[in-house]
Amino acid sequence: MIIDILQEQMKKIECTKSYASVASTPALSKTPIRPHTPKNVPPVLMKPKNVQDAKVTKADLQSKINPSELNISINSVKTAKNGVVVINCSSEQECQKLLQNIQEQDTEGKYTVQLPQMKKPRFKIIMSTASNDMEEISNCLKQQNQFIRDDDDLNITFIKPIRNNKSIVFGECSGDLFGRLMAYKKLRAQIRELSKNIEKMLQLLSSK
Repeated sequence: MIIDILQEQMKKIECTKSYASVASTPALSKTPIRPHTPKNVPPVLMKPKNVQDAKVTKADLQSKINPSELNISINSVKTAKNGVVVINCSSEQECQKLLQNIQEQDTEGKYTVQLPQMKKPRFKIIMSTASNDMEEISNCLKQQNQFIRDDDDLNITFIKPIRNNKSIVFGECSGDLFGRLMAYKKLRAQIRELSKNIEKMLQLLSSK
């Protein structure tokens, strides 16, 4: 009898543990995950020229714009004060495309559509070079890193020489490029100074 009672209590404990383990396991969220908008990508601001509710502005936007036809990704649409609607896209190119399309669809000229000016993200890297040529370093980064395009907004702003022929290079770039830099987390940056050495050798040979 005592054994039977102990066995029943053990079964109750096991059932309690199994229920607790299931209850403590977080359920999968049914809410769809929204696409992430990278930092420093300016939103599109759609502002009515005459006073109206932001819901009216949003309704006009939805009636005139079809993201699938434009082949763009709209991450969020938010209402603000004075009837303004704020639209976030995944990239600057998509924001520009959306802005242009809204302006084309706004045949009555009811809205002012613009991208706010945002500060460019800044970066710094340590390079094995004594070069102080900003354009040369910028070209080097574009040539040696496939994810940096020739038309990307990339500017070297300052070069600080340090020991052992190395330099700290400071720069700024577009929000799109900064997002790619953070995604890859690796950057090839080697300045080849063979051309300068060859020039020195030619000068020495010509002087003899």
